[in-house]
Amino acid sequence: MSHESESTSTGGAPMRPDFSQIVSAFGLQALMACGKIMNPVTKKFEVELAMADYHIGILDVLKDKTAGNLNDTEKRHLEDMLYQARMAYVDASKNPKAVPTLEGDNPV
Repeated sequence: MSHESESTSTGGAPMRPDFSQIVSAFGLQALMACGKIMNPVTKKFEVELAMADYHIGILDVLKDKTAGNLNDTEKRHLEDMLYQARMAYVDASKNPKAVPTLEGDNPV
């Protein structure tokens, strides 16, 4: 099956992944592993620091390997996502039991 023949809900045009989607995918995985986003499978906020570290590492590799090849928007998005993920990691590593509830509370 060719990627060109796959259709989407946007009128049958093939989906074209872009850099922003890749950065967002790994960044959101890092945030989920830090307990900042609910796991859609388990419906729980979970802290898995090893997985968070892994996804932050992938973003670091992307930053290193794409240095000098990104436009301003892509560079800013990658830097912002890395910052958010790193701050979430620091927060989760200080208090891994304090994860938000569905109501948005942050039990301590």
